[in-house]
Amino acid sequence: MNILCALGLATCLCTNGHPSPRAPDVTYGGVHCPSGYVRDHKTPLCGGGLDIAANIQCQDRKESYVKDAEEREWCERLCRDEISLDFLQKHFREEWRGKP
Repeated sequence: MNILCALGLATCLCTNGHPSPRAPDVTYGGVHCPSGYVRDHKTPLCGGGLDIAANIQCQDRKESYVKDAEEREWCERLCRDEISLDFLQKHFREEWRGKP
């Protein structure tokens, strides 16, 4: 398991090979989105992203399904030490911001 996960510094708690998508106490940084959009962490919680307004974006619901699936895959890879935390963060910072 990734050292950040083991130390509790990231919410990357693998269960049956899959990371926990979010802790039950996540508040989404107080951000509210219009109908048809969902709150999304720009940098996933499992990748050290914070639950603060600066890390929250409103995302089209359909796009959110695609990103959530990719987050699960990348977070699982992080937990298995197949990728670094920096690599995961860079991917979501550069690949997902500004996507239509």
